[in-house]
Amino acid sequence: KGDRGFQGFQGLVGDQGDAGAQGYQGFQGLTGVQGFQGDEGPDGPSGVRGYQGFQGITGPSGTDGTTNYIEFVALLVVPATKDIASWRPANNYRDAFVVIPSEYNQWAIGKIDASYGDTISFENHDWKLERRDTNNTVVSNYQYTHPGQSRHYTDTVVDLLVTTGDTINITAVPDPYAAFASGYTVTLYLYQPVLL
Repeated sequence: KGDRGFQGFQGLVGDQGDAGAQGYQGFQGLTGVQGFQGDEGPDGPSGVRGYQGFQGITGPSGTDGTTNYIEFVALLVVPATKDIASWRPANNYRDAFVVIPSEYNQWAIGKIDASYGDTISFENHDWKLERRDTNNTVVSNYQYTHPGQSRHYTDTVVDLLVTTGDTINITAVPDPYAAFASGYTVTLYLYQPVLL
């Protein structure tokens, strides 16, 4: 038997085989752990200013204040027992008058109380409150009607401003007084107006 021969040379590399079939899809992995909360972001820019709201409904009016009368002045136009009609022409109704002192400068007459004397008139009759300046000129007046069959009458709508040195008197309208009655007196209520 002869000796083993030498190993032959390695053969050439063969051609690449065809690609194998795709494998099956693997199982879904486990859910990851939640990450840490991020840092708070910076403040955003200010929003646009909103429109002005509608005007609210006007509230109810307050109650009227009361006038505090401070001073009272009486004018005895005709004595209680004297007939008013025959008081003229020997006398004038405006013979009874008062002067406004400096303490009441720019005050106002805001109310009057008037009364007949012993005999009342059965008819309505007009009277006029006159304000005369230092020249004895009538600069303002207030006329009112004393109702018939009423001995006493109150008028609260007077608004007669007075000045130092003015005089106040009462006169009949028409003058002389025609109705039958006796005596007449008037109380004036003065107050200090509130200056705005």
